[in-house]
Amino acid sequence: MKLTLFKKYFKTFNDLPLPKDVWQTAEYEAYVEAIELNKDCGDWYFKQKSKMLVLTTRNIAA
Repeated sequence: MKLTLFKKYFKTFNDLPLPKDVWQTAEYEAYVEAIELNKDCGDWYFKQKSKMLVLTTRNIAA
């Protein structure tokens, strides 16, 4: 999967909780596989999650 498509899916699939009909799609399966198998997608994903964690932690501490 190309990183540009992965980023699009990230916006869609990162809005939790996901309805069952969303996470049972081929697109979601490809997204999850890209996190695990595609270095560019996986690295980008974990950078985004880290940024989100830092922001959440700052908001809690404030």
